[in-house]
Amino acid sequence: MEIHIEKVGLIRLNPNPKNKQLTLNLDWSVDYENTDQKVLNYDCILKNYGSFDIKLKVEGRIILEEYEKFQKELFSQILVKKSSDILMEMINLTRQHVYEIKNENETTFSKAFFENQLIN
Repeated sequence: MEIHIEKVGLIRLNPNPKNKQLTLNLDWSVDYENTDQKVLNYDCILKNYGSFDIKLKVEGRIILEEYEKFQKELFSQILVKKSSDILMEMINLTRQHVYEIKNENETTFSKAFFENQLIN
């Protein structure tokens, strides 16, 4: 069996709560669509309700070996677990950060600096 993740989408209605313990109250769904006997497309959706509304959608496909049978409960558990891991990573990646840029060395951000960085 191979599980491929092809698209990940995150919708958040509000920024991350600041200085709060994040409590997730997840509702989830997994929908499957057969493309042939060995390939299934899936959509896994996680929604959190409460003080932190967020929605994650993971799209992909499952490729089964010839001898494997599709076990909906098992595959759904695997997909929800992996999607939950992705959700936590996305929350960490998208939290607000404050960066202070000082103008002490303006040449660092010159046109020549960026041109040199783009050379292969």
